[in-house]
Amino acid sequence: PSLIIFSILMGFSSVYLFGLIATIDTTGRLNVLIPAFQSIGEGTGPLIMGILVGSYGYAAVGWSYAVFTTIALLMFFPVIIRVRKTNSARK
Repeated sequence: PSLIIFSILMGFSSVYLFGLIATIDTTGRLNVLIPAFQSIGEGTGPLIMGILVGSYGYAAVGWSYAVFTTIALLMFFPVIIRVRKTNSARK
């Protein structure tokens, strides 16, 4: 079940990520890079998790997920604020 939930959430969040990037970068250059960065994450994620599990056990996977998710959300807040300011200025 967790794989199904992950796949559904990844599909929905990717669409919104592409839309958010498209509103900021009108040239489209950043949207081209998203699949590349996703592939890098899909390649390095299992490697990092394997090292963490080998060194600290399976609990480290959950903690690292929490840390990386928090970092990602903190990185998106300034972007979302910028988009909202840009959209309100256009109106």
